[in-house]
Amino acid sequence: MIASFLNKKIQLSSLSESCLTESFNKEFIPLEKLNLNTEYNFSKIFNCTEWDEVFIVQAPYINRAFIYIQSGVLLPEYDYINSSENNHFVFFINNGHIINKPIIFGGPYFLFSNNFNRSNYLKIEKENANFIYKKYEDSYYGMVTLELIEND
Repeated sequence: MIASFLNKKIQLSSLSESCLTESFNKEFIPLEKLNLNTEYNFSKIFNCTEWDEVFIVQAPYINRAFIYIQSGVLLPEYDYINSSENNHFVFFINNGHIINKPIIFGGPYFLFSNNFNRSNYLKIEKENANFIYKKYEDSYYGMVTLELIEND
């Protein structure tokens, strides 16, 4: 698998500013315009093109090779290390391939509290990509989170 990673390369130029990027930015940027305790169903919001998973990575500690080995998802080359610790990168996946340029999401009082694994990523199937924007329960600093709603 390591050899296949070394032979694969996704250039940002091969990815497009898709309707998913435009829809995401319209819905979630700036973060402050979101209403607390509001649910966001990604499969309903982002329906302009086909996708089957959403992949969220916490910056700046992104190890592309390690993520590829663990998840099978090859992140595009990008200067992740110079991103703020408060940022997350959102990617949409269709048939195992990322279909959009990195969408940068987050802010100084935002924390994604969704059980990231040791590689700081979260991979969610489309039908399970439902979130609620709310105050982070363990914060004295007014932190907010977009928390995954667990399906029963």
